[in-house]
Amino acid sequence: MSTAARTPTLAEMAADYRSHAAHAAKLAAKAASGEGLPAIDVRSWEFAEELMAGTRATLAAAGMLHLIGGAR
Repeated sequence: MSTAARTPTLAEMAADYRSHAAHAAKLAAKAASGEGLPAIDVRSWEFAEELMAGTRATLAAAGMLHLIGGAR
């Protein structure tokens, strides 16, 4: 049995990007409402943004930004 991690497909990466973007948007809205964010939510927001940036860079290198609504 192989223990090597499987590389996600570009479509899976695009789906993950959209999920992270939705999470980041939810936290941004909460922050903008004046409620404030606990430190764990701030870190979660930062992590979502980091994942989005990495995924966007990978999709850009593959010429597949259209999968996340970006230009080719």
